[in-house]
Amino acid sequence: MKYIFTSALILFLFINTFSQSLSIVSQSSDSLSGDFYTEMEAKITLENTSSNTNTYGVERFELDMATGHSSYFCWSIDCYPTNVSLSTSFVTLAQGERDSTFIGYLTPYDGSGGIEGTSVVKYVFFNQNSSSDTISRVFVYTAFSTVGIKTRVLDENDFYAYPNPTVNTLNVAFGDIKGFNSGRIIIRNALGSELINKAININDNLTSIDVSSLERGVYLYTVQLDGQKFQTKKFAISK
Repeated sequence: MKYIFTSALILFLFINTFSQSLSIVSQSSDSLSGDFYTEMEAKITLENTSSNTNTYGVERFELDMATGHSSYFCWSIDCYPTNVSLSTSFVTLAQGERDSTFIGYLTPYDGSGGIEGTSVVKYVFFNQNSSSDTISRVFVYTAFSTVGIKTRVLDENDFYAYPNPTVNTLNVAFGDIKGFNSGRIIIRNALGSELINKAININDNLTSIDVSSLERGVYLYTVQLDGQKFQTKKFAISK
């Protein structure tokens, strides 16, 4: 009897020590596709299913990339550039708490234009305090050409926001965008909720946005031209 009790106790401790604390509540499809001038987004909502408060990080692995494609990700209030694969800040979740801020981006174009092909990227979420406590997802991104789509794309240096950080007004400056018919600037919070959606005057190289109603914090802004979304960047509001 003592042997059975001891074995059961060891098994209980083993299961609880190495059990997975993260669960994926919802996510984008494992296979994403779109035209080769539009960034694709893989979204994941995570939940801490353990009885403890845990701190989590994420690491990106490019398993198979089409030449010219690039990937990056945003999580919590941070967006990491393409050359950073491991998050440098972490998300803390209490028991039952969820986080829906993760987005894994695939950019299927470069300065020369859109690029057809398929890229495969894996994301591994891990508990900082337990190397065995991980959960991962693999996303397959397929980019295809679209007849009639414009051949002009923006490089990330073709637009920038200032002052950054700002207090009341955010100015977004552009390079030459007169080859497009319409444009918008979309501002979202760290959770991805849309807060401001403003039209751009294509003939101007500067758009000013009133952000005085937004609270102190980090936000994301996206430039959208002819319905195509270009690289998302972040800015801060300091009050």
